[in-house]
Amino acid sequence: MKKLKPTIAALLLLSMFIIDSGMAFSSDANTLRRLSISAAIFPRIVGVDLNLENKLDKDNNAKLIIIYTTNKSAAVKIKQIIHKKVPHISGHKVTIELLPVDRASAETIESATGLFLAEPLEQSAFRRINQNCINKSRVCFSPFPGDVENGMLAGIYIGAQIRPFFNKNSLKKSNINVNPVLLKASRTHE
Repeated sequence: MKKLKPTIAALLLLSMFIIDSGMAFSSDANTLRRLSISAAIFPRIVGVDLNLENKLDKDNNAKLIIIYTTNKSAAVKIKQIIHKKVPHISGHKVTIELLPVDRASAETIESATGLFLAEPLEQSAFRRINQNCINKSRVCFSPFPGDVENGMLAGIYIGAQIRPFFNKNSLKKSNINVNPVLLKASRTHE
């Protein structure tokens, strides 16, 4: 068998990833799998914020907010996964609030330690929540393809390995300091 030139092999691999990631949401099973993986990773990403102690609630708990649009049952499942897999973040008890997207104000965002998008958001809601998270220095995590590239601070990258995915520009604007070891092991978008 002929060896492919490295450039051609890389392009083929890249095109296979693009095709595969586009199909990731073609079935509910793949969407649920991506949400489940993300729900387990999200609290750990919140936990590597070097200013975590300043973002705890009045009871010294890590308050996570799960934002949904119309599918509250998806948000409930994510809440259950987080409680089961990650009941504490850096020694702090995790509390979780489900919040409809239309109630996600700057004040509710500031009251959170981190936010998770349970459903894709329409563009204006995405921009509003993302900007409020940046302004309030809160980690906002989206498991949906394209969101980190469009400015969301954090998500996951699914390739040969599943890795945290950070938008470096949003990190800088938000003044969130992430553990440099994690950042180095993560996928980033400029």
